[in-house]
Amino acid sequence: MWHSLKPLKCHWRKIIETWKKGEGRDECSVPKDRFPRLLNILMKTINEKSTDNLKAGFEKCGIYPLNRDKVLNMLPSEDNYENTTEDVNSSI
Repeated sequence: MWHSLKPLKCHWRKIIETWKKGEGRDECSVPKDRFPRLLNILMKTINEKSTDNLKAGFEKCGIYPLNRDKVLNMLPSEDNYENTTEDVNSSI
């Protein structure tokens, strides 16, 4: 549903890669005592970029600045709606 997880995954991957090159080079996975510190780094990074991510999300879906064509193209067509309604009715 939301594409906001992509930045989270990308930042987490970078944090883990950096950790693996440094103090985590001898570890096969993140130890429980290291995880909270790495998670804290992730949260700080995400919070710094949250405004930019929100703006990009609204722009991509055409909400702001308003792009009527993008918004309307995201709506299901009438054909898709009718097929979905038929599928639901037939399964009931």
